[in-house]
Amino acid sequence: TWTPSSWNPSPPTSSTTAIINGNFNTATHGNFNSCNCEIKNGYTVIVANPGDYIEVQTDLTIGTGSTLEVRDDASLVMKNDYGVLTNNGTVRMIRETSPFKKFDYVYWSSPLTNANLATTFAGWRLDYSFQFVTPNFEDLLTINNLGVVTAGSDTFDDYAPWAWQPYTGVMTPGKGYAIMAPTTGTFPRTETRTFSGIGIFNKFNNGIITVPLALSANASVTTDDYNLVGNPYPSAIFANDFINANLPNISGTIYFWTHNSAISSGNPGNSG
Repeated sequence: TWTPSSWNPSPPTSSTTAIINGNFNTATHGNFNSCNCEIKNGYTVIVANPGDYIEVQTDLTIGTGSTLEVRDDASLVMKNDYGVLTNNGTVRMIRETSPFKKFDYVYWSSPLTNANLATTFAGWRLDYSFQFVTPNFEDLLTINNLGVVTAGSDTFDDYAPWAWQPYTGVMTPGKGYAIMAPTTGTFPRTETRTFSGIGIFNKFNNGIITVPLALSANASVTTDDYNLVGNPYPSAIFANDFINANLPNISGTIYFWTHNSAISSGNPGNSG
């Protein structure tokens, strides 16, 4: 049991239950592992710094009036796929962007079950908020200067209906979304967004999240089947570990990419 200042009789382990009976902050009190974890009513637990974590083997219960907050690059890890997270209070995850320039897009994925994109990203350019519909993507033909259609590829989505479809609804766990960052103020800059959920139907994702993948409209090309997916959990992922743990199912390189220079004036589209 965590009292307001110490563990009694000793810190929990992966085979003992942790009872949080006071406010807790990993920046001050450190990380911990537990078998199950219960945050009693009315307390705040913060996973504060990059690399900080709380690890729960099975079940996690958040009491009435309590808050569990996970900050950027920190992690709540629930190890058992069948572990139950019961939220009678509030869960929050704070994410911070990399520095962005005007008209830049940021790709996002939700750590919550029912995060609403329009609410979470209030103040962002929701007129340029998209999901990616892979079966609509068709990079099949090019037209020469005589207007003759020829086989080829220009890496763009050439035909309607377009793959990038406007979207401002509930974020599906495991799917990625492209949202234009605010276009007023000074650049480059960063922003934080808070994914917040209250009550039993708004909680952190846990267990196996399945996202059906799709092929593009051009069945003859095997290099254009783009799917936009994202981390569905309230935890950080190391890119190298992610690739190595999933070999041989995936391979290649992960690019962490942004513009070296501002996008040209008047062209805020995501292909540009």
